Amino acid sequence: MKKLEGVEPHESVIQRVRCTYKNHWGDLILTDKGIIFLKIKGILGQGRERLHWFDFDDIVRIQTKKKKTGIFRQGLVLDHQTESTQKRSYYYACEEHKAVLFLAFYERQRLLPGASRETESTIRSLSTYKRNADLLKVAKNPKMRPYFYSYALERVEEDILGLLIHRFDADLVETASEKRVVSDIALLHGSDSRKVPKDQVYNTVVDVVSYLTDKGELDGIVTDLGKYVSNRALARVTVPFEMISDFQTIFSQLHDKGLLIWAIECPKCFRKIKYPKNGQETTCQFCNETIHAKDVLEKYADLF
Repeated sequence: MKKLEGVEPHESVIQRVRCTYKNHWGDLILTDKGIIFLKIKGILGQGRERLHWFDFDDIVRIQTKKKKTGIFRQGLVLDHQTESTQKRSYYYACEEHKAVLFLAFYERQRLLPGASRETESTIRSLSTYKRNADLLKVAKNPKMRPYFYSYALERVEEDILGLLIHRFDADLVETASEKRVVSDIALLHGSDSRKVPKDQVYNTVVDVVSYLTDKGELDGIVTDLGKYVSNRALARVTVPFEMISDFQTIFSQLHDKGLLIWAIECPKCFRKIKYPKNGQETTCQFCNETIHAKDVLEKYADLF
């Protein structure tokens, strides 16, 4: 995962999710040291600051919690143990599939080197059962939870790697329709494969593929149109770099490659602004930062 402003150099980012906490919005970051909530500062959103920090040893548990208001359907609750307080819960609202993935990555990260092989072998022996229900019962045991989520996440990653690692490109809608992918993502979500919503399966696939590309296990990119394109396929595309200098040409070329851009992110305040139709520079309407076409081009340089 890429380094973020507000994350120290010694902290390795494992997973991140955009979410809200009360009236704040920002990024919930899972690192190898613990969990950080990076609040987006200011009315216009300039910069990031650490609003919350949790060491792994201080976290009692994380659980998902339903919330049906607004666009956020599910959140993460951190039960936090400190010397000054017996227990405090923090509710972070985010999309359902992202909350489940964050929980799974957290549980897997909690596993220490040399952890009980007996417990792990129990999980793997239960995987011989035909129904996910047999494995879902295991997740209710606090001792088994990290092993359950680690196993379920590993299955999803293996499914996706097996389908994409030798592909030049792939439509992730088709990947999300594979029976074993649906079954294993349903297990991760604690659901039956016949009941898990299709959008949860698809969105989980997109996020896992993005994670695998960030780690370097998949050599490619995920486009805004929901496609995985390998770097081998991108290398076949030859476009004279020096001829691309204005927004109209950049977005036209990206559209031809399967990327449909609706907005760009201001490098200063991180707000989304509608992309300009032409010209070599534009101004952010929130903070008045000048955004140059050449800077946007560098972000997508690997595609040209």
